[in-house]
Amino acid sequence: MSVKEITMKLLRIINKDGLFLRDDFTFDENEIGLDVEASQGFYQPKWNGTEWVEGATEIPTPQPTPQEPTIEERLHKLEEENAELKSRLMTVESIDAVQAELLKEATVVKGR
Repeated sequence: MSVKEITMKLLRIINKDGLFLRDDFTFDENEIGLDVEASQGFYQPKWNGTEWVEGATEIPTPQPTPQEPTIEERLHKLEEENAELKSRLMTVESIDAVQAELLKEATVVKGR
């Protein structure tokens, strides 16, 4: 009895449009398995029947990650917001004082 050696070959799996999906040993009926070298340097590799080509029509530009504000920047912003709130509070207190004075005068006028 002889022992058969079973070798599994890693294939490049593409879809029906030729776009690379994955490297695998098996593929289903909606996919094609290619015994070719891996693509190199393509964003979205595509098999054109003889070689790998770029399949992406538009390569997205990575967006920079926004930097977190420093402690000093956060403190400065809080100080500005605090000053704005104090200013608003002083305005409200001034309005309250004027209203109280007007009410007092109205009471005096009414009492005559």
